[in-house]
Amino acid sequence: MTEGYLRQRRNLLSISILLLLAILGGAENVSLLPLKLKHPEVAEYFAWAGFLYFWYRVYMYTPSKLTALFKNEIILSLLKTHSNTDYNYFSLSDFIGSITITSSTDSESADITLNGNTSSSKNFTKDYSLPLSQESIFSFNRYINVIFNGKVVTDYFLPHFIAIITILVGIDKYYPDALITLFPVILVSALLYSLVSKKK
Repeated sequence: MTEGYLRQRRNLLSISILLLLAILGGAENVSLLPLKLKHPEVAEYFAWAGFLYFWYRVYMYTPSKLTALFKNEIILSLLKTHSNTDYNYFSLSDFIGSITITSSTDSESADITLNGNTSSSKNFTKDYSLPLSQESIFSFNRYINVIFNGKVVTDYFLPHFIAIITILVGIDKYYPDALITLFPVILVSALLYSLVSKKK
């Protein structure tokens, strides 16, 4: 993660938690200033504007291929477990780059090629072999393990998830019945986006 992303991520999480506490805690308005305002609702408007701005900034800093990062983390964790004698996991714990699988899908072993950078080696390229099929590499259990033990989910998915929860809680506060109306629209939009993404 870059320093810029960390900064925007911190800002988004802070203001999201503030808004959630204020709304769920029953605050009549959100105020960050030690001043008595004639129109305290203005502070709430600014808080929401700041929230949307920081969410946009986090989106701009978020890598475009999160699925690839997710799969990379699965492979790196497997390389740690099924390592060759020349494999040093700690030199790859901060690996950033592409990981490709060159074996066929029905093979009982997978040839892994790493191409990227680490803190100790630039333009790092290395071939490894895993005694696992591609199907077993990306099994459901592997994904669950990375979700709870990996960094990609907490670093990149969690800020957006909390932001979405904040938006939903805010909509429910200002428009109590809107979520029931909007849910089918959101569901259809998500399905259409998923179909369009797969075709690209």
